[in-house]
Amino acid sequence: MKRIVLTILIANLFFLATHAQVANVQFGKNRVQYHSDFDTWLQYESDNFVSFWYGTGRNVGQSSVMIAEEIYGEIEELTEHRINDKIEIIVYKDITDLNQSNIGDEELLNTFDQKALVLGNKIFVYFNGNHQLLRSQIREGTARIFLNSILFGNSIQEMVQSSILLNLPDWVTDGLVKYIADGWTSTDDSAMREILSLDVYKSYKEFAIAQPTLAGKSIWFYVDSRNKAGVIPTILYLAKNDRSLDSGFYDVLGMSSNKVQKDSYAFYKELYQKEVEQTDTLSGERIKLKNKKNHPITDIQLSPDGKRLVYVINDMGRYKVILKHLEKDETDIILRGGQRNQLQRTDYNYPMVAWNSSGQELAIVFEKNDVIYLGQYDVYTDKFKQTEPITNQYQRIHSIAYKNNYRMLFSASINGFSDLFMYSLVDRQTTRITNDIWDDLDAQPAQLDGRKGYIFASNRPDTLNERKIRIDSILPDAKFDIFFLPEDGSKLIRLTNTSNVNERQPLWVDETYFTFLSDKSGIRNRYLGEIEEYIHHYEQEVFFNDGDIGYFQQDTLLENVLDSVRLTEIDSVRIIPIIEKRGKSHPQTNLSYNIDYHKYNSNLSRFISKQQSQDQSVIYIEKYNPEAEATLLEKDFEQKDLPSNEKLTILKEEAFLEPDYKNEDADSLNIDTYIFQSGFEVEETEEESTNNNTEETAIDTYLNTAAKLTLGENYLEQKPYQYFPSDVIPYRLMFRNDFITTEFDNNNLLDDYYPYNGTPSLQAFQPANEQDPRGSRMGILMKANFKDLLEDHELEAGIKFPSTFNGYEAYMRYNNDKKRIDKEIFVYRSSFKFTIDNGSLFPSQIQPKLEANSFVAEYKVSYPFNPFESIKTGLNLRLDQQVQLATDVSTLETLSENVQRIRWRTEYIYDNTINKQMNILNGTRAKATMEISKGMQIDLTDNASFDFNQGFMSVFTLDARNYIPILKRSVFATRIAAATSIGSEKVAYFVGATDNMLFSTNSDSNDDIPVPLVADGFRYQMMMPNLRGFSSNIRNGNSYALLNAEIRIPVFQYISKNIKSPFLRNFQLVGFFDAGSAWIGKSPFADDNPLNIKNLQDIDPPGDPNVFVSVKFFRDPFVMGYGAGARMLILGYYLRIDYAQGIETGEKQDPRLFFSLGYDF
Repeated sequence: MKRIVLTILIANLFFLATHAQVANVQFGKNRVQYHSDFDTWLQYESDNFVSFWYGTGRNVGQSSVMIAEEIYGEIEELTEHRINDKIEIIVYKDITDLNQSNIGDEELLNTFDQKALVLGNKIFVYFNGNHQLLRSQIREGTARIFLNSILFGNSIQEMVQSSILLNLPDWVTDGLVKYIADGWTSTDDSAMREILSLDVYKSYKEFAIAQPTLAGKSIWFYVDSRNKAGVIPTILYLAKNDRSLDSGFYDVLGMSSNKVQKDSYAFYKELYQKEVEQTDTLSGERIKLKNKKNHPITDIQLSPDGKRLVYVINDMGRYKVILKHLEKDETDIILRGGQRNQLQRTDYNYPMVAWNSSGQELAIVFEKNDVIYLGQYDVYTDKFKQTEPITNQYQRIHSIAYKNNYRMLFSASINGFSDLFMYSLVDRQTTRITNDIWDDLDAQPAQLDGRKGYIFASNRPDTLNERKIRIDSILPDAKFDIFFLPEDGSKLIRLTNTSNVNERQPLWVDETYFTFLSDKSGIRNRYLGEIEEYIHHYEQEVFFNDGDIGYFQQDTLLENVLDSVRLTEIDSVRIIPIIEKRGKSHPQTNLSYNIDYHKYNSNLSRFISKQQSQDQSVIYIEKYNPEAEATLLEKDFEQKDLPSNEKLTILKEEAFLEPDYKNEDADSLNIDTYIFQSGFEVEETEEESTNNNTEETAIDTYLNTAAKLTLGENYLEQKPYQYFPSDVIPYRLMFRNDFITTEFDNNNLLDDYYPYNGTPSLQAFQPANEQDPRGSRMGILMKANFKDLLEDHELEAGIKFPSTFNGYEAYMRYNNDKKRIDKEIFVYRSSFKFTIDNGSLFPSQIQPKLEANSFVAEYKVSYPFNPFESIKTGLNLRLDQQVQLATDVSTLETLSENVQRIRWRTEYIYDNTINKQMNILNGTRAKATMEISKGMQIDLTDNASFDFNQGFMSVFTLDARNYIPILKRSVFATRIAAATSIGSEKVAYFVGATDNMLFSTNSDSNDDIPVPLVADGFRYQMMMPNLRGFSSNIRNGNSYALLNAEIRIPVFQYISKNIKSPFLRNFQLVGFFDAGSAWIGKSPFADDNPLNIKNLQDIDPPGDPNVFVSVKFFRDPFVMGYGAGARMLILGYYLRIDYAQGIETGEKQDPRLFFSLGYDF
């Protein structure tokens, strides 16, 4: 077994290294650093984690440490597993900063993959103003690391064996990680209800392939809720040991995984079909928006007069702000920006829009290059009045609303905390409204209870706005309630008080009512609420003989707070009620699916709401009905509490007792004559509130099950992890080994041309010669790579021995990507010895031997414009030397040949491609290169000299590739490549054959095609595939142009969506067409093109040997080929087989069969 694993490993290493000139052209995306905040990083080592943050992210970093340590033990207990190494958490202030990170390859932040960002032992998290989501990221990342350790082990050997032999479907791993992280949430409940009630998928198997995370999460919840604690770890361990998922399910549950899927599918389907019958749909007018491709609608606002609707469409980062005229049914795009980015997580927070009260002005907040801008758009002039950056003190803005025409209300994050701010549109000044550790979101101006103020969602536990609590004493990650903060500075009013429910998006309706969204029933429904007065508690009012009045809590013993003299001065005592204000609310809707977003137009008394139905956003405008009241869905979900049979304990505040005595005036008390205030803050209990019914319903039990799994049995009693600020230390640059490999390699280590002496060098496996001293490109490459933690710095070194073992190549490369301008230093050294065939007729004669030495030093810088576009420039110095090794007197006296050259190269690169699967990409990539090369001769010996007149060459190249998805899984790929070299020195380009062709020899060259002459200035050579249907050198010259087109079809994936065999999964049929030419001079059609001239010498008697005849004839400079082929993965080798027929000058050539290694272009 070990030999099999080793063989597969070696084969994979060889396969990864067998790309040649076409497939190995370097393109690449960029991570752009827009600011200097990343210059200084800090780190904190706790019991089980090492956390890193930067700049003003200290508070987010501290929260991450405390959350991570709090959940670590829970996940360890739940998985019944331990890991030895500490987990590293990299903390970013927001998603924009996360997307600027250098860590990981370009696919790490893939937006299609909304899993936690985990790379090895590192978790990447970001803050979006909501500590609940920060907790979810950390918990999910930690769960994934634990699960990877359980399934694949910690050592390299374990990981290799498990990854090869234990091929688990995505629903198993992704679903379980999400389940451990969040439990079963109301969002999951809504999504499952919609999918199953609408029969989106024919079977659970199809569902698991299309949405593996949700499908897997539902299965694990189904399994866990019907079995005793520890069932999940047992299944995993048995599946790992037996190398079979079904073995784990059979041994524990007595049924296969397929049977579990079918049973859970039937259960959920029956459950949700019954529930849908008890729910309603949104009423009102459905608004059709211009959105053919159903891109996410991230914000929508109805103008005050109801004549216009503005909405935001975000297509993976490329957004449009669209103004729809409802009466004319016309639309205008008033702002567009961003770029479609499939490789990084999309920031759907921006843009955000808001109307002013007159409806004449529209505010748009958007982000560009990590700078937040505010634009004010005049709808009557169709122009922006102004667009300016907002002060950089805001890390992120979460919501906007007009207070009046001159001021705006923001919910925004500063220093890792989200608070409320008032922003002046006149002088751009900011006034802070709240200042604490709690998350304050969804802020809107409101006028309630006869007072102006702000209504918002917050996870604060009390109504003390100015209470200063340090984050190391409590974590602000509870559920959200709704609050009203009066402008006059009076006390904050709690409008909802539910400990296990999220209430968000509060809106002001009128002076009496407010509205918000709540997920109490498992679906986000609309609630309507109002403010009421209630008796918060009772106090003792003590009257003294001297006229003083004292107030004490009801249960306070006066003997304990007053001295004996003062006690004798008491005239009377009465118990008085302390009146506070609170909100009471009721549901107005009982829907089947979530309301994702809603806004209210007070002028028209209209709601505008958005629901998401699969991939489509559905918009409704409905009339406000204050009398509407709904009965929420009651779930009957038979299950066992998790992870044990004990009920979840919810701590509640103790109710105050009624007074055991009362003053004689208490019965006639008129509460309207009292000032309702108190120095004591005692929150009401949920039992006291008539509008907050605390009777545990089926859905409460259902959701509490998931909450217990997520937060632990006594999560409300847990104290935060003790954090010591003095233990925070600066992060110091330290390199770590990323990999050390020994592999077969067929690549060119040096991105450069090779010498040309009049004969093309076409062999893949050839003896060393003057043109290519290396001999065969195939060799053994040993290399090591080192990176720092943040991967801003990378160091790689390697040495390669060719299969002929006649020398070596060595290189070292250093990359510094810390700043926006990336820098690279590359050093290369090679030395080869070879024998020259001098054509001697005497084998015993000693053959001349040469030693070829090369040294290359290069410095490059790269400036990224955005994640897809960059410009690179660099300076290259190359020193080549050929030394005649002494074999006799004449060779001893032979001087060495030295060639020195300096080259400047500039490249423009565009690349937005994404790998969909092996050999199939989507997107576009292109590279345009310009370089200037100058020969020189520097001699620093006794007779020092410098000669800069040795030769000159300019080269211009273009390589553009486009990949268009067709038939869902296939791709139509096209490539256009061209180059030209000019100057006293030139490059000879030889077109034909395939890239990285196997079994090629010099006999594969077209001998009847004249080759370029060294006398004409040709000093270098390059092989330029693909031109199938011909052998190499079907055309040559100092310029070339190629067109390639292919259709790649993974045929077996159309037969089955769940193919385990790598051979069948990656097997592809291709159809292709190639066309191209190479020529000398300005045009391939020039009369003096050497392609159409053949020189003949008459050397046979009775002819004159001094007679030369030049024969002109016509060859079409362009040739083409077409055919079909197959692509397959065999023991780690990606093999390409092409059967092609060429057409030259109108004539079909004999078909040719090509075997090649590596990916297509």
